[in-house]
Amino acid sequence: MAAPADDEPVSSPPVPPATPGASPAPQAQQLPPEIAAVQPGAGSRVCRLPQIRVDLRLTDPMRPGGAFDPSTVSVRLDGRIITPEVRVLGTLIYPQARAYLVYKPSAPLPLGRHRAEITYPSVEGRRTFRWSFVVADIPCQ
Repeated sequence: MAAPADDEPVSSPPVPPATPGASPAPQAQQLPPEIAAVQPGAGSRVCRLPQIRVDLRLTDPMRPGGAFDPSTVSVRLDGRIITPEVRVLGTLIYPQARAYLVYKPSAPLPLGRHRAEITYPSVEGRRTFRWSFVVADIPCQ
């Protein structure tokens, strides 16, 4: 069996699939180089229990010693820090190239627009990326 590529997730548990019930809206804004993807996508419509996910391209400031340090990032939803509730998944290859931050709300989110943000270290210093999505009365699949 061939070894996985450096950016291929080989974590346990596996990286969760796309948010059920999410519309496949394209990213409405440019992502910084450290962020490969966010979910739900900016401007997309999702069900009341969306999976919120940030796929990071790890840089040296995020992985002192070669391994991702989750304490270097902060994740918020509607201004509330959710970092302690975020699951961190990633590759097992050293040094790590990718990390996946995944949050699943414990209760349905209210209908309407929600704002997510991640603050992380970069070679230029701390950066914050913000995006929003809309929770709609649509079924989760």
